[in-house]
Amino acid sequence: MVGDLTIAVKDDQQPCDPNPSQVKPVWIHNTNLHIKKEHVMRRSFKVQSTVVTVFAFIFVCMVIGCSSGEKLETQLSGSWKRVQGDGTVDINLEKSPASLVFDGKTYAATIDKVDKGKNSVHVKVTTDNGTSEEWVLHQVWNDNGSTFKLAFSHNGTQEILVPAGKS
Repeated sequence: MVGDLTIAVKDDQQPCDPNPSQVKPVWIHNTNLHIKKEHVMRRSFKVQSTVVTVFAFIFVCMVIGCSSGEKLETQLSGSWKRVQGDGTVDINLEKSPASLVFDGKTYAATIDKVDKGKNSVHVKVTTDNGTSEEWVLHQVWNDNGSTFKLAFSHNGTQEILVPAGKS
């Protein structure tokens, strides 16, 4: 019964721990208890709704704030300089056919996977000996999120690239 309350009492009418051998059930019907229960449930629902709304708002703000609107392939395309050693890597992932110019050689590239969660683009290239390899370009953002370097994984090695003209 909604709003009813069972209290365990001894024969002398004092509240006690429920022990079946010493207690008898007493039923108390209190409409105020029922009203308070509904009030608590409505209040609990409002709190839950508020929490869900706040989390949804934060999630939408993060999605909008983290996406610059520019495709990852476009952000990575351009001329990049090696941090160690000489030379540049020219990356073209935004126009067809995609290509990478690396160590003076042009490699036709096929975008295999774009992982926006990890800020990475996986490309398949065909090397000079005719084998297909996966090369990975990964954005590494600075602390305040204003610029990034590229971690370039290829042939089992990894290099750090910066935009050409910067070192």
